[in-house]
Amino acid sequence: MLTLKQKSIFFSLCFALFSVVVSAEPVEITRHQDEYSTARLKAVQFDGRPAIAVQFSGTDDLHYYADSQTAPAPELDLKAAGQAGGVDFGRTLFPEPQLFYEASLEKEIDVYVGDFYLVLPIESYPPQAERLVVEVHLSGIACTSQLCLPPFETTLSGEFDFSEANAWPVIDFTPAAMPEPVAPAVSHRAPLTQSQSAAEVTLMLLLALLAGLAFNVMPCVLPVLPLIVSRMVNISKEHPGRRIALGLTFCVGIAAFFVAVGVFSSALRLTTGAVFTLSDPYRYPIFNIVMVLFLVVFAMFMFDVLPLTLPSKISGKTADTSTFSGSFGMGFLAAILSIPCSGAILAAVLVWVQAQHWLMGFWTFLLMGVGMALPYGVLVAVPNLLSRVPKPGPWMDQFKKAMGFALLLLAVNPLSALPKDRIISVLSFAVFVAFAVWMWGSWVSFSTPSGKKWLVRGLAVLLVGVAGFGLLPQKEDIVDWADYDRNVIRNAVDQQQPVLIKFTADWCFNCKILEDRVFRDPEVARTLQDKNVLAVLADTTLADFPASVDLRDIYDIPGTVPMTVILLPDRADQPQYLSGIYSKQDLFEVLKELE
Repeated sequence: MLTLKQKSIFFSLCFALFSVVVSAEPVEITRHQDEYSTARLKAVQFDGRPAIAVQFSGTDDLHYYADSQTAPAPELDLKAAGQAGGVDFGRTLFPEPQLFYEASLEKEIDVYVGDFYLVLPIESYPPQAERLVVEVHLSGIACTSQLCLPPFETTLSGEFDFSEANAWPVIDFTPAAMPEPVAPAVSHRAPLTQSQSAAEVTLMLLLALLAGLAFNVMPCVLPVLPLIVSRMVNISKEHPGRRIALGLTFCVGIAAFFVAVGVFSSALRLTTGAVFTLSDPYRYPIFNIVMVLFLVVFAMFMFDVLPLTLPSKISGKTADTSTFSGSFGMGFLAAILSIPCSGAILAAVLVWVQAQHWLMGFWTFLLMGVGMALPYGVLVAVPNLLSRVPKPGPWMDQFKKAMGFALLLLAVNPLSALPKDRIISVLSFAVFVAFAVWMWGSWVSFSTPSGKKWLVRGLAVLLVGVAGFGLLPQKEDIVDWADYDRNVIRNAVDQQQPVLIKFTADWCFNCKILEDRVFRDPEVARTLQDKNVLAVLADTTLADFPASVDLRDIYDIPGTVPMTVILLPDRADQPQYLSGIYSKQDLFEVLKELE
C-alpha cells in the first residue's frame, strides 16, 4: 500500500505530466475510399533536446514521396516546416523511407507509408516561455497504388508548455541520412520556376492536346459518332462560308465544355487552393450513380427505345437542317460523353497540372478541347475528306445498337466504385429507369391523344420517383454487427453471452426486407444492446464462405436465408431459429428469456 506522501507525489507527477505533455488532436490529411492518413503534433525529447514530432497514422497503401525526383511532379515530396513565437527549429528529420513499386516508373521508389514520425528539433526558445502555440505546415502529394490525390497543404497546430520542455517524453526515433537542404514548405506556388523549363511546359501542353485528340477514339464517344458523322455530312453540303461557320461552331461546342471545366478548376484553385481534376467527381457516390443512370438511359437511345434528338431550339426544326445552336449542342454533348473514358495521357497531364499555377491549368483544359475538336475542324476545312468517310446507311443503325451494349458495359465502371451494399439498389433502380424510358418512348406516338400521352408519361415519371425513393437513399446500420467468426461466437457462448447470428446474402431480396423491417428498428437495436447480445452478420453470398459452410455443417440448415440463429446462455446446444421474414415481436418473444 502507498503511504499518503507517496500517493501525493504520484498524483503530482501525473498532474505535471498531463499538464506539460500535450498532443494535438489527429487531423485527416487525405483520404480516398478506405485509404486514409492522419497526423498530429506531439511534444517530445529527441537526442537530448526538445522537439516537436509529427505523428502520422494511416493505411498501408496510401503513401507520401520521400524524393522530389520520383514524385508525380517536382517539389511534391513530403515537406514540413514549423513556427512558433520566438522558437527556432532545426532541419526536419525524416524516418528511413520504405520501398514501393511504382508501376508508371517500373521501379521501386522511396516513400513514407502507414505509421511514422517526422521530428522538428528545437534549436532555441525563449527562456521565460510557458505555453506557446506551435504550427507545422505540411505539403506534398499522397498516392495509392491506383491513383494520385490532389496535392495538399495543411497546417497542424498545438499548444505546448515550454517551461517544462525538459520533462517531455523521449521519442524512439531513428532519422534517415540527412538529405541536401531544401526550401521550407510554402503556402503558394509561383507560376513557373526555373526548374520548369520551357521544354517541359511545351511537352506537357502538347500532351494535353494529344489527350484531347485521343478522346475521339474513346469507347464513350463511339455511340455518338453516327450522329456526328451525319452532322458533318449535312454541314459539308452548305456553301463554303456557312459550312466553315457551322463547323467552327461545332468545334467551339467541344472546346466550350473544357473551357467551363477549366474556369471551374481555376476558380476553385484561387478561392480554396484545392485542385480539380476530371476524375474528382468519381470519388462521390452520387456522381457515380448519376453516371450509371446516364449511360443506361443513353443506351436506351441507342436501342431506339426513344429517338435521340436535341430540343428543336437547339437542333433546328428538322433533322436535315443544320443550325448553329444544333452544331454547338452536338459538340458539347460529344465532349461530355468523352469524360468517363479518360486515358493514361490525360492522367499524366492532370497530375502535372496539380503542381502548376492556376492559369496553366486553364490553358491545359482549353488545349484538351482544341485537341478533341481538331479532327472535325480539318474535316470542315477540307470537305473532300468526307468522301472517304463511310456514307450513312443501314450499317450506321447496326453500329449504333452495338454501341448501346458498349454503353451498358461502360456503366459497370462507375457502378463498381459504389459501396457494395448500394450496387444492387442502383442496379434495380436502373432497370426501373430503363422501363420508364421505354414507356415514355414506345407506349405513345405523335398521333396519341394528348390526354393519354400525359397519362402514360406521368406514370413513367411517377414510377421513377417511387423507385428512387425506395431504392436510392443510403440506409445506415443501427445494430453494431460483428463479422462472422466461429471462434468469436464460441468465446461468447463460453462467457454466457447471448448470441444472435443473422445469416444473409447479397442476392437475397427477403434478407433486405427483413433488415429494413426488423434490424433497422431503433427498439430492436436498443434491446440487443441492453441485453448484451452479440449480433453477428453471417454472409452466405458464396458457397465457400465460412458462414455458408457452418450454416450447413453446424446448424444443419441447407443454405436457406434469411435465417436467424439465437444462442441463449446455458442453452447454446438448443439454438432458437427464426426463418424467413419475421416481425420484431417474434424476435422479442425469443429474447424475453434474457430478462
